Amino acid sequence: MAFLHDNKVIHRDLKTDNIMFARQEYSLPIKIGDFGLAAWVLPEDSNSHMDTVGTRRYMAPEVLDGKYSYQTDLFALGLVLWEITALLPSKKRTSLFDKLVNDVNEELVEEHPLLREGSREIIISCTRRNPTNRLDNMIRVLQIVNLPRARIPVQEVVANTCEELELSQICYKRMHHHSRR
Repeated sequence: MAFLHDNKVIHRDLKTDNIMFARQEYSLPIKIGDFGLAAWVLPEDSNSHMDTVGTRRYMAPEVLDGKYSYQTDLFALGLVLWEITALLPSKKRTSLFDKLVNDVNEELVEEHPLLREGSREIIISCTRRNPTNRLDNMIRVLQIVNLPRARIPVQEVVANTCEELELSQICYKRMHHHSRR
């Protein structure tokens, strides 16, 4: 998620179905998939207005008004972390998410005994209804659990068609244009 946000991309559909583990034992590395709804965010856009897309259960409240930001991804991340760590039953997720976000029933979230201290704080801080009270970036999330930022190795991009080559050139130009600002 930090890599996406560093590159001015918001996922807009983070959910457990889009989280991939290396093995069934929930081991590392963990990867995010399905970038079909991902979008670029320009530095001057603190709340980008876009079409309302994504999976309703994981949407931050402001998304219903078409407002997306890095915090909307963090909101979904908080719900995903809670769902995975607490093993929330599928039939109860929507109700539990509603109780946490709208009723502010923070007692529902427990510190996970096998995870680093701070998992409860991250879940609660990411899922606050009002975005101004929510964590605003992945750096802060990593600081809470005292994890260093992962270094993503440079990877070779292979374009198999003219369209893929053109898209990769557009992405490259956008990334370098935004990094100079």
